[in-house]
Amino acid sequence: MNQGAVRLGQTYRSMESGLFGRPGQEWRVTSLAQRTDGVTYATLAMTRDPSEVKTLAMTVLLDRRMYGLVANAPTGELPHSKR
Repeated sequence: MNQGAVRLGQTYRSMESGLFGRPGQEWRVTSLAQRTDGVTYATLAMTRDPSEVKTLAMTVLLDRRMYGLVANAPTGELPHSKR
């Protein structure tokens, strides 16, 4: 899949292997924001436990060594940006 643009609702998988070599956790993009430092950030929620959230610089999310795009957001089901 093309990782050129990050959009709300997309799902990414961490490239870190989990316990016993299982695939890394999947994270859904819940908001995008450019902050005063000029860097664009993505806030992600873990798909299996949405209470687990983290914020990453867009460049980290697009680094294929760290994250891979798993799925685009379903049409018409994009979450609203919170920031």
